[in-house]
Amino acid sequence: MTKTGLVTTALSIGLLGTLATSTITVHAATLHKGLPQAFVGKWKHHIDYQTVQGKTYEQAHLYQGTKHGFALSTTYNDPLYFPVRYNQYLGNHTYKIHMTAAYGGQHGIIFFHKYSPNKIGFKLSAHGKYMSYNSRKPVENYPYSWLGLDD
Repeated sequence: MTKTGLVTTALSIGLLGTLATSTITVHAATLHKGLPQAFVGKWKHHIDYQTVQGKTYEQAHLYQGTKHGFALSTTYNDPLYFPVRYNQYLGNHTYKIHMTAAYGGQHGIIFFHKYSPNKIGFKLSAHGKYMSYNSRKPVENYPYSWLGLDD
């Protein structure tokens, strides 16, 4: 074997040894299946109270998340369900959620942010303001079991 062949072989063995013993670093760009646990649960955003025949009813935006997706609605309207394909943690309690649109089945992206255990928010683009859901209390005089999703 020539001197060049020995050097090439030694470099190859050294490189393979380095690759075999090196560790793989996981970055924030890693994709995970489903909805993050931080957004599984029920939240509301109060809109107003209305009194009908002496009984007070609360109007609110509703959010309910499970490990496979989330639903959005307002009281007394049908919910829209969005299956979640995967999520990506962006840092600072913010996630990029890859989901399937409620109608048409097209893929889309929505951004979720966890402010506290009782407050979450979402927005439809990387820019703009979050729509927040800031209470986990039941909706006042709402006869339905939230949005009907199984936890």
